[in-house]
Amino acid sequence: TLDRSSAASDVYKRQCWSGSKRRKKPAQPQGQVTGRETSTPEREPARYAPASQLEHRVALGALVVGALLFAVVSLTYPHGRDQATHGYIGLRWLEGRIPYRDTFDIKPPGVFFAHTVAYAVFGESMLALRALDLLVSVLPTGLVLAFATLPQHAVNAARTRHVVRVTAFHTLTYFGTFDYWCTGQSETWCCLVASVAIHAAVTESRHPRARTAFVLGLALGGMLLFKPPAVVLVLACIAFVLHAQRPPERSLGAWFRHVSAFGAVSAAGAGLVVLPVLAYFALHRSLGAMFDVLVVTTARYAKTGSSAASLVDSIGEIFMMFATFNGLPLLLLAGAVVRLKNAGTHESSRRRYRLGLMVFAGAVVAVGAQRKFFLYHWVLAVPALTFLAGSALADLLETIDTNGKERRSLPTQITVLALVLLLVGGDGTDNVLRVATLLPELASTRKLEALDPAFVDPGHYHVNEYRTIARHVARVS
Repeated sequence: TLDRSSAASDVYKRQCWSGSKRRKKPAQPQGQVTGRETSTPEREPARYAPASQLEHRVALGALVVGALLFAVVSLTYPHGRDQATHGYIGLRWLEGRIPYRDTFDIKPPGVFFAHTVAYAVFGESMLALRALDLLVSVLPTGLVLAFATLPQHAVNAARTRHVVRVTAFHTLTYFGTFDYWCTGQSETWCCLVASVAIHAAVTESRHPRARTAFVLGLALGGMLLFKPPAVVLVLACIAFVLHAQRPPERSLGAWFRHVSAFGAVSAAGAGLVVLPVLAYFALHRSLGAMFDVLVVTTARYAKTGSSAASLVDSIGEIFMMFATFNGLPLLLLAGAVVRLKNAGTHESSRRRYRLGLMVFAGAVVAVGAQRKFFLYHWVLAVPALTFLAGSALADLLETIDTNGKERRSLPTQITVLALVLLLVGGDGTDNVLRVATLLPELASTRKLEALDPAFVDPGHYHVNEYRTIARHVARVS
């Protein structure tokens, strides 16, 4: 018994002694992390993997379907009053009658030439203008702006989706906001020219200075052929590039040489577009008539019929533009300003936002200078809105590439929100519904001109009536 008691006492003492010592931590297997050190292992940045993009595919599919719906319906649009006038002049041009000398309208020759090309390629039909509008102006404009905002470091799947998303966004903005009366106007072709200028400005660091200046000069000449007030959009791009390529020496002489050299190359580009047109009209003895119409008559027209009697009225008309686009400019402009003020915004994104705001301001100035504030004048704002939307999406994609999967829902939310803003209201939506009710008649009629009376508003007239008026005037004269 004594021996057992002594043994038990020794065991108890050893337990107490070992408990009072500092225990060594058990060895962990290599690579294993304990709960006390960290609860979650550090994650590597996730890439924009297409295998887990169901949410994006649904949102992108909705955007593309909506854009295709509005684009296809636009092919059934008839001529408005302006399109009928320009179309008639274009048809007569095909017959050898020179604008301004034999036919009359106050628009520059570019819009007449567009109608001439449409009828020469697609035949004498209202479908000709609408097809040219979609295939040669709207879709190329969206593509050029998509590549202007393309994220440089995104993976291929994200880059492809970005191009499709921006192009569809531009198509839906154009056809969802404006109707048959507003599409196919001079402003439509100005959008294409503006997109080229924006692309040249945003990529100026990748190309020689002379090339950028020359491309912007070509854009300047293109604007003069379609809508002279719209040159402000190109001038905004030129101002952006001049500041981006400013000389290291900030003296007045250095700036003068910088601006003079850039201006000379740009003037050469503009002259390459405008001078052959002037030579053509001079050769056909219509340059004097062209001057009388585009300078004298247009100046008188600009002084009459203004929808803004004062500066306050003009400001009110400008604010009505936000309602025209269903609040979309407020969303994009506010987002651009916030990202510019954010210290974490990458410099390439800052450049895009800054350029987009400048071009949008140029569009407002171009519309305000005309003092008419017609609905179709605001088509000039569409390139800036598309560029800002594409810049925001590019910014988000770059953030996703560095911050992981948890933010992938943001582009989807932006896409769906833009789709809702565009589809709630807008003249384009009314025309889509109108065409849907006329599908049986359209299916049983070979000529699309049968839809003219269904679209034309009271007080306006369609292309068939314009031909009748022109024949009557020809007989009387």
